Amino acid sequence: MDVYCATETRLTRDVPDSLICPKGYRVFRHDRFTSGGGVAVVAKTGICATLVYIPLEFSHIEIVCVDLTFVCFTCRLICAYRKPGFSDVDVQYISDCLRCLKRLCSTEILVIITGDCNLPDIDWSYYHAPNSVVYNMFLDFVNNFGLHQYGNQPTRNENILDVVMTTSDTFLEDLSVSVPLGTSDHNTVVF
Repeated sequence: MDVYCATETRLTRDVPDSLICPKGYRVFRHDRFTSGGGVAVVAKTGICATLVYIPLEFSHIEIVCVDLTFVCFTCRLICAYRKPGFSDVDVQYISDCLRCLKRLCSTEILVIITGDCNLPDIDWSYYHAPNSVVYNMFLDFVNNFGLHQYGNQPTRNENILDVVMTTSDTFLEDLSVSVPLGTSDHNTVVF
């Protein structure tokens, strides 16, 4: 594999990159300050990978963004995690998260968003969900940016929680859902 994205890494600042990053790869990560959570992108060293700056106002958002340059194209890869919940705090979090994503998606290059959005009731066949603030905000963002969600198989139990969305509906040729990695309770998505 050339690039890996991981959510719920549960890493802290005390864990050095050398402990989690295989030889021949670089890791870009955003650790949660409390237990659980965290995201990371791991890319082969032969791939030109540049960390995209996330403004400090979004430092509480579990998100990492990397521009990847391959031989014939450049893309922006975003890995994000939203913990489950629909309280007022969760509404504020998704609002901040979506403001950050809007900034990161405002580019001419292909954008790929991966991660665990913890929104199990979205019907991705129709881009439809229950009428709630969190679901409405998220789907408005997806639709306004013309994002195409490629995953159509459950990633945890019977739910599609982990997404692979892009600004192109013809970018991916193949996506599969496989067994969990390690002790994860989510299936692995490979594309």
